[in-house]
Amino acid sequence: MSTSRENEKTDRGPGNTLVTMAILGATGHIAKGLIAEFNSSPRIELLLYARRPEAVEQFVEGLDCRHATPRIEDLDEFGKVECDVIINAIGAADPQQVERLKSEIQDITQSFDDKVLSHIKDSLKTCYIFLSSGIVHAADQPNTKVSPYAAAKIAAEQRHRSLLSQNIVDIRVFSFFSRYIDLSGDFFMAAVARAVVNEQAFQTQPATMMRDYSVPSDLAALIEKIIDRGPMNCGIDLYSSKPAEKFELLDRISRQFGLRYSIEPISDKTPPSPIKNGYYSKDHMATALGFEPQFDTINGVISELAEIVSTEVDRKELLESLYTNLYTVNVE
Repeated sequence: MSTSRENEKTDRGPGNTLVTMAILGATGHIAKGLIAEFNSSPRIELLLYARRPEAVEQFVEGLDCRHATPRIEDLDEFGKVECDVIINAIGAADPQQVERLKSEIQDITQSFDDKVLSHIKDSLKTCYIFLSSGIVHAADQPNTKVSPYAAAKIAAEQRHRSLLSQNIVDIRVFSFFSRYIDLSGDFFMAAVARAVVNEQAFQTQPATMMRDYSVPSDLAALIEKIIDRGPMNCGIDLYSSKPAEKFELLDRISRQFGLRYSIEPISDKTPPSPIKNGYYSKDHMATALGFEPQFDTINGVISELAEIVSTEVDRKELLESLYTNLYTVNVE
């Protein structure tokens, strides 16, 4: 962290003064999107914590650190440096990882949540932002089986609401997509993006579904609104300007990127979806903070997917160039 930026820490008024922001779980999909967004902000000084600091360093090296290079630490070092904002992005989100952890995810979530709560207990100004999930709403529906993942998010939010004097906001993320998604993952959009990149056919079930995909810039904008609003204790939904129906989204991706998709018949072995067909926010409380998402689901997905495709094209061209040069050298 540069000395010049340390000297900027005068008063902590909203909107234009330096904010020290810690992000826990910095190797995750959502965390990477936030790092890329806030890294370009002159008002944000980043402290990044992860179990694999070297992976974060490699990621940051590919960013344009125009203001200051983020400080990167092992997760065990959290709490030794004071900060204004703490974003807890720890947790399993990919379906395979959630399935592997099962009930352990509740212990993991509570362990790191307790660590943050202990750190901020003597500070009413520190803003703790916990990345929750829209699944907490789905769990309220009748005859819905609460998964360990949902139970972990619900329990965390209940703990936070019991600490009314603390500045804690739970952001309920429904669906999220960015250029940093793990293409080997099991998420619907990970599979779609993988099919686009590998020029493979994509198979989907005939059932329709409504999804609301948010992108990093809109999540970062909501976080800045929360920071500028000042102390509060509540849960807030993240949403795009408009959700999209599955086949509407696939048709647009098909036109834009040449995706080939087909509808597979439903078999008795097809596992039921744990989420209802309509998985999107109906609570736009964030408008009271001045939050207005810039992207709807389709245009947000198209924008981020274009970056993935562009990166893959550049990578393939580089590999082809290296192979051609190597072949030329060997021949000569």
